[in-house]
Formats: sequence, structure tokens, C-alpha cells
Amino acid sequence: MLALLAIVTILFLAAAAYWDLKTYEVPDWVSYGLLASATGIRALDSVSASSWQPLIEGTAGLIVFLAASLVMYYSGQWGGGDVKLMWGLGMAIGLPLSAQKPFVDIFSWPLLLVFWLNMLFLGAIWGISWLLAYSMKSRSRIRREFRARLQKYSRIRIALLALFLPVAIASYVMRFNFAAMALLGLYLIIALLFYIVIYVRAVEHTHLYKWKKPKELTEGDWIARKVVVGGKVITGPRELGIEKGTISKLVRLSKQRKIDRVLVKQGIPFTPVFLIAYAALLLFGNWLFYITATSAFVLKP
Repeated sequence: MLALLAIVTILFLAAAAYWDLKTYEVPDWVSYGLLASATGIRALDSVSASSWQPLIEGTAGLIVFLAASLVMYYSGQWGGGDVKLMWGLGMAIGLPLSAQKPFVDIFSWPLLLVFWLNMLFLGAIWGISWLLAYSMKSRSRIRREFRARLQKYSRIRIALLALFLPVAIASYVMRFNFAAMALLGLYLIIALLFYIVIYVRAVEHTHLYKWKKPKELTEGDWIARKVVVGGKVITGPRELGIEKGTISKLVRLSKQRKIDRVLVKQGIPFTPVFLIAYAALLLFGNWLFYITATSAFVLKP
């Protein structure tokens, strides 16, 4: 059953990655299909094993990933398609439970945690790759936007430059001891982060913002700028993914020629990371357990 569950999960994740790369959307049939299939397979496993444990462990995994994905959604990091897909992944991976306290063997590092770490690491590489690709695609446009944003935040630049001299003098007076190097390192990190954030925002503004007509909007789109008609806010960035009712209202206002276009922020297609992270989980297994077990053995007195 576990092999069948892994194959089905890979197929659904591959379909999700395909549609996300092609349309920047994950169809509901993929997300709910994975959840239904994983639930069905675990139910069959429970019947064949004459035990509720496979289904209960899948449900526990679903609950954990439901909570984690909703945090990502309400913090504006993920779209609705990513969230729904995580529910199915939670059911597929599951959370091993025990009849004894604390009811979860935290020392075995549940595969849910390993998958999440895989996803974070691979997601960082994926995001940097897209950033570099965008940078190569339109360097001149990004350069102009980067300079404009530096000009916008010129006061912060001046403050950072003004801080350099006292930090350098303090480091020299302290003869570049550990505290001095820590202070200098902190200053350099803050300055570097400032320029990185400005550059990322320039890339986002250049490539991830798009004007759409109301009829082109789809449920879950992120509205980047307030839409105000007659002094009333119809929608805006606070709405975490536009709803069908709001789209219908915008289409109606468009027909009345009260609005023309809506600024939408498109995210980087992230579901391919789910596929790669799950494949890594199947290939390398619970690598976190092996690392901690090896470290404990090496450090054992």
C-alpha cells in the first residue's frame, strides 16, 4: 500500500507542477484528487490490516500540514492551490503515532518534518534560480527599477553610510577583537540585506506584477493595489486571494466602465518544489534521523 501511495502522490504532484508552470494555477481536481486518493488508500490499508492506525496517522499528518499551510497562506507566502495540495501531502506522508506519551516519537524525526526541511532548502534554491533567470532576462529594466528604489530609500542609504565610520572606528579602537568583528559583521549583514531586499523588490515589480482585465481574473489571484469605486474599496492587498463573488462584482463594474484593469501580483510557481522535495524524501528517506544518530554516536563520551 505504501508503494501505491507513493506512486499516486508522485503522479498528482507532477500534474500540479505541470499546471502551475503552465498557468500559474493548480486545478482543484489535482489538489482534492490527491487528498481523496491518499485517504482512500489509507482506508484500504486500514481495512487490510484490520487496524485504524494507517488512517489515523494519515489524518494526523493532514491536521499538521493543514495548520502549517494555513499559516503560510495567511502570511501571504502561499496561494490557495499550494495550501490545498499540502493537505493531500499531509494525508499521504502521515504522522506515526504511539499509544504512550508524548504520543509521537519525536526522536525518530517524523517524515513530515523531513519533507518540510527538504521543501525549505530546495525552495530557497528554486527561488534564487528564478531570481537569476529574471535578472538575465531583462537586466536593463531591473537596473532602472533598482536605481529608482534606491533613490526612494535614499535616507536609509545615507544612514547606513553614516554608520560605517563610527563602526569602523569602534572596531579599530577595540583592536578588532571578537566583539569588534561581531559588530562589524552585523553592520555588513544589515547593509547587505538592505540592498538584497531592494533588488528582490525591483525584480518582483518588473516581472511579478501584471495588469489584468476583471474578466481575466481567477479565484485566488493576489490583488496588489486597492480597487476603489465611488469612494468604496472593492478589493485590495488585504484580501488574501480574490474570491469569485468579488470577481463577479469587478466584471460588473467593468461593464459599467467604472474600472478597466486590476493590478495583480503573480507568485513564482512553487508546486514543483513539492514534487522535488517529495522525490527527495523517497530517495534519501529520513536523513535527519541518520544525521542526529551519527552525531550522537560520534559525540558519545
